[in-house]
Amino acid sequence: MKCNTLFLVFINLILVYSKTIDECNFLVNFMKQNGFTMDEDCCKEKGITCTNNKITSIEITLDSGNINFEQFPEFNNLEKLSIKGDAFQGSLPKKLFQLPIKTLVVSNSNISQLPEDIDVNNILEEIYLNDNQIKSFPYQLKNIINLNLLNLDNNNITGTLNNDIINNNFINLEILSLQNNNMKGELAIPEYVKVLNIRNNKFTSIINDSNNYELKEFIASNNEFSTGIFYSFNIPSIIKKLILDNNNIDAIPFEISFFKLLVTLNLAHNNIKEMDNGIFELENLKYFDISNNPELNVTLINFSGSKPIGICELTNTNVLCYQRNTCNNENVNNTLRECTMDEINAIKNNIDKNDEPAGVNMIFYGALYLLIQLLPSIVYLFFLGCCSKRSNGSSKNSKENESPTPPKNVSEQSTPHFNGNEVGDPSLPVN
Repeated sequence: MKCNTLFLVFINLILVYSKTIDECNFLVNFMKQNGFTMDEDCCKEKGITCTNNKITSIEITLDSGNINFEQFPEFNNLEKLSIKGDAFQGSLPKKLFQLPIKTLVVSNSNISQLPEDIDVNNILEEIYLNDNQIKSFPYQLKNIINLNLLNLDNNNITGTLNNDIINNNFINLEILSLQNNNMKGELAIPEYVKVLNIRNNKFTSIINDSNNYELKEFIASNNEFSTGIFYSFNIPSIIKKLILDNNNIDAIPFEISFFKLLVTLNLAHNNIKEMDNGIFELENLKYFDISNNPELNVTLINFSGSKPIGICELTNTNVLCYQRNTCNNENVNNTLRECTMDEINAIKNNIDKNDEPAGVNMIFYGALYLLIQLLPSIVYLFFLGCCSKRSNGSSKNSKENESPTPPKNVSEQSTPHFNGNEVGDPSLPVN
């Protein structure tokens, strides 16, 4: 009995090993056909990952050449395919969007063109096309249902990010990175994006049609946004990271107090001349940077949170006075003039006067969000009511047009019954 068991285990091991060898054979033969060599046991190759004797990840760097990826083998357990190097002659093959993989990385590959007719039945969740030569935003990726992350950093993309990225497109996209491109003008934010990185572009404003209610991180260093950016977010109260250094902002308005969950706020290297005291209501800040705003004169007091801010960057900004324990930086605490109680109370009194408008505005934002969530149900009930009213009106007109029935004698006015229900009972079907 034991011998039989050992024999079966041995046979299973051989079968599993042979399947692994088969997968490696497919990959090795493909590479050889395109002029590249690889160890026969591909799982030993750097960049090839095998789990339970199955190829699960391929990360390779290829020399310049022309590889025919239409013949690339399919591996049922492959989750990630990463290819670097100029092996595509500038055009990304359609085959890569037909593979049963979740992550596709084609970076540093001199790609300038993507196929127009992307297979919508793929299971891709993450696409990295950074460090290429792409010149226009690939809106053709909009129908990839599971796409969660799209990285297009360091390309040559121009133009705006227009309405094609919203209106029920990119419905599961949560992370979009476009840093270091040449985009400009209005910015449309996909509806469900939570992290948006547009650092080093030339965007000037957020388009009004952006119905995003999920955004938590907005990274927009080195763009051309003005003070109006603070009025442009649908639900500012859920944003945790706001990076707006090196823009054209000239004031920090009272609306900054609506960003209740802000952890990181960077407004360095702008042209800020005024800062509203509502900023001190931000109780969750851990990083605060208003450095290099030389025309800004600010009295800095403790924020609403119970703990000091971890890091405050104030270099080349005129801090009139500083309340102790506002920041944890030792260099800040030891170099600035300490505020008097009169100066501190003057700021606090100004904040108290603005508490009611802040509350009213937050209620407004909350009510607006609730209304948008309930809008489909409201529209449905409205049409249902209209249809019901129209139906009742038609029934009433029908009855009014019927010939009047002469009254019966008293003796004839007994009420007949049918199956236990009175004739004319609205619960019965009309013949």
